[in-house]
Amino acid sequence: MSAAAKHVLIAGGGFAALEALAALHAHAQGAVAPMLLAPEAEFHYRPTAVLTPFTGQSGEHYPLAEVAADFGAPLHRGALELVDLDARQVVTGDRAVIAYDELVVAVGATTAPSVRGAILFRGRRDVEPVRRLVDDLSSDRSGAVVFVIPPGARWALPMVELALLSGARARRGRVHLVTAETEPLEVFGPTPAAAVRAALAQSRVQVHAGAVARSFDGARLWLDTAAALPCDAVVALPELVGPHIVGLPHDAHGFLPVDGYGRVLGTDVHAAGDGTDVPYKQGGVAALLADVIARRIARGAGVDVRAEPLRPVLRAVLALPNGRLFLRRAVDEPDGAISSEPVWWPPAKVAAPHLAAYLATRRMEYALAAA
Repeated sequence: MSAAAKHVLIAGGGFAALEALAALHAHAQGAVAPMLLAPEAEFHYRPTAVLTPFTGQSGEHYPLAEVAADFGAPLHRGALELVDLDARQVVTGDRAVIAYDELVVAVGATTAPSVRGAILFRGRRDVEPVRRLVDDLSSDRSGAVVFVIPPGARWALPMVELALLSGARARRGRVHLVTAETEPLEVFGPTPAAAVRAALAQSRVQVHAGAVARSFDGARLWLDTAAALPCDAVVALPELVGPHIVGLPHDAHGFLPVDGYGRVLGTDVHAAGDGTDVPYKQGGVAALLADVIARRIARGAGVDVRAEPLRPVLRAVLALPNGRLFLRRAVDEPDGAISSEPVWWPPAKVAAPHLAAYLATRRMEYALAAA
């Protein structure tokens, strides 16, 4: 690495941040000196948290210091609080100041309750109450349970998986799915949505589409139509709220406005992930934008690499009671595709261009060490 290498600070510890780090390592060829700023000590592979109530296995997690070191970056522990664009430096929650030549903001979004009285499912921290519900469904100790996808959830797949797997466990048909969508997972197009609807029916899940849940009073879930579903419990995805970073522009909901190259409008800062105004709040799309950003930074550092704007492609692995479905759709196409066999490699739930292969290697290393 040359002494004149640009110092690239990546703020965040999720898919977008780590994909930016991995992509810079692949594209920049030593022309940049990356740094990672993250509040957590570990990277948690959030999509696996959905399976924990059914398998009992804890989700995947990786030490961030090790991941950062593998890509030649030091880890700074802290949360991004403020960006000083003129001084080209950031301030963290514990008042540390870090200078940068290039800044990539990938801090994600925050969450807010979506249905009054419901159990929120935000990932691994909410696994235990959902596990208890699953146990009750399996043993006839519970009445009806409703899983809710609110309009502001932005990514519905985890709740569809919870409904599918819970419906298969329930000893009687007592599982409902309420979604504001016209069809569950309609973002993937008509063909995948029809397959998802069929899978839900096979798991005896009653679907209430085009409905917005308002509140749960302990016995009934009230909908926006003034109708009510009798039930014993309600589990809902949260609404997402932008990070409202001081010093950077944001929309009315706190999300960072970005162009097709991930540049925060009106600045020379880049951003990717759930904290931006990209409408698809999904790890794979966040990773695609992070790769676009890494290419653009590498090109700005003198590396001969193509930098093209984001073309969002949605990829997801839907867990079924007896298998899985691979869903794919480029958002500029009228319909998506569905398969019971992998259609990308490695067949990860988050299809990140560089990070997915790295994590697959780490999983293999862990498996060999445990053998």
